[in-house]
Amino acid sequence: MPENLSSEWVTQERAKLLFAQARLMALTGITGILACLLLTFQVETPSREQFAWAGIVLTLTVASMILAQQLKCKEPSHQKILSLLKQHTRMVIPLGICWGMLPILGSQHVETINTPPIELLVSILVAAVAINGYGVYPSLYRRFIISIWGGMVISNWLLSQSDHLIAVIIFTAIAPILLRTAHHYAAIVKRTLDESAKAKDLVEQISQTNKELEQSKKELATSLDIISEEELVATHVFKQLVLSSTMDIDGIHSWTQPMGNLSGDLVQISIGPQQQHYIFLGDFTGHGLPAALGAVPASSVFRAMADKGLAIEDIARELNNKLNTLLPIGYFCCAAIIELSDDRSHARVWNGGLPPLIIQNCCNKSLIEYPSKNLPLGVVPDDEFLDEIEEIEFHPDERIYLYTDGLIEAEDATGDMWGKERTLNFLSNCTIPGPRVHSLRQTIIDFVNLAPPSDDVSVVEIEATPSEPDDNEVTLPLAASSQIS
Repeated sequence: MPENLSSEWVTQERAKLLFAQARLMALTGITGILACLLLTFQVETPSREQFAWAGIVLTLTVASMILAQQLKCKEPSHQKILSLLKQHTRMVIPLGICWGMLPILGSQHVETINTPPIELLVSILVAAVAINGYGVYPSLYRRFIISIWGGMVISNWLLSQSDHLIAVIIFTAIAPILLRTAHHYAAIVKRTLDESAKAKDLVEQISQTNKELEQSKKELATSLDIISEEELVATHVFKQLVLSSTMDIDGIHSWTQPMGNLSGDLVQISIGPQQQHYIFLGDFTGHGLPAALGAVPASSVFRAMADKGLAIEDIARELNNKLNTLLPIGYFCCAAIIELSDDRSHARVWNGGLPPLIIQNCCNKSLIEYPSKNLPLGVVPDDEFLDEIEEIEFHPDERIYLYTDGLIEAEDATGDMWGKERTLNFLSNCTIPGPRVHSLRQTIIDFVNLAPPSDDVSVVEIEATPSEPDDNEVTLPLAASSQIS
């Protein structure tokens, strides 16, 4: 709530509190009037002056009640409340003077009914009760007390009796206590109303925030629907352009496990004109659609050059130029390209940023690692690109393993990573039948269990001696596929 509106609200609430107490003050005033008249009747018939006094006090009291009723029955504007306050203020001074002139009642029988203790008691009672109403506004209550005191002074001057002078002195001594009490009461009321205004402001802010959140929620839901629809289209296009183009070759098995619908990992297998086999494994920066977008041109370039039987260093260089041009700064592709001879006795390997290529031999139970010697694709321009190749002799019963870092970074529910050590231990176990990528997949799923996937996972297994034919696998995200029987 703006500060000016908050101030108006506090003013309205103070006025409501003032007029809410007007009924109690009016009833007390009427009771006081009746009490004074009854005391007078016990001694004599009230005079015209006494009836006039009672009539004036009663009129002002009833007028206060009427003002209070106007505020109670309607929901007035800020200007209307200020107008009612001004009218109420104009009645305070004459009302106070009238109560101060109470000694005029029974002035002919001072010794019986109009003794100073009675007039003083009534005046103090009226002044004390007025704290609940006029005390909301200290200046208003101060006027009322001064008016009562002024009425007493006028009464003493008119009657010229020393007894009434004592009453004036006593009321003068008590008045500061009443004023201090009223000031304390007003401070409590103001503090309470200020806190209420802050609470009201906070409630309105929360309500407005809830409305904005609800609107944002609707907009977000709409955006998510659009994104989901676009992702479905992108997934379909990605599968048609990339995944459907890879070949199924005996003895070459792959497993790709995306975090979501789209994978930032790319596996491509192709056969050259001399029946040599080309294998590409790429891990693009990021996840989902942004990462998958880089896979489309990479797949096209790789397939076109592999179909021509070009050397893998040329393929790597062309891929680097393409991705360096297309991808924004900070985006690149860690990749490995393998050219396998038609008899699978020789392999040429280019590795740029992927984990070490592993050759496993169950005959001598050895694991040989060939680490990356080149930068990832798309990092540097052509004149800074390195195309260092590993020449590998491939023997019967050996297997080559390529994998992305998502494999060793797979985490279980406690945050424990699968790690390289578990990977090497698994691959060194020669009792596991081939193709072993299936067993590795199930082992990873069991390890991760229901923990959310932290990265895309891809593994390629190449057998020197092919086993039975096998389709390459692209599965659901880890947390979902863990429930597949």
